[in-house]
Amino acid sequence: MEYLTFKQAQERAQIGRNTLLKWIKEGLPVIQFSSQLKRIRTSDFDAWMVSRGTVKTAGGLGSQEVSNSVTSFEGYIENKGFKNW
Repeated sequence: MEYLTFKQAQERAQIGRNTLLKWIKEGLPVIQFSSQLKRIRTSDFDAWMVSRGTVKTAGGLGSQEVSNSVTSFEGYIENKGFKNW
């Protein structure tokens, strides 16, 4: 089982510390091993990102929020209003 530090989770999602702390308050599970050692299970973090419909693009190209209803390229194109693709 793999765990993320808070900093690793922030980097993985390209978010700041305040956003991560907000997500934790909203229910993102955290494992507390001791009074000062807290980690986030990688699978929990990835599931949290999927459940929120938030996907970050790879390679530092920025971020893109993708609706859960958009499940294919065709759906994405239609969602953006390109009817005659």
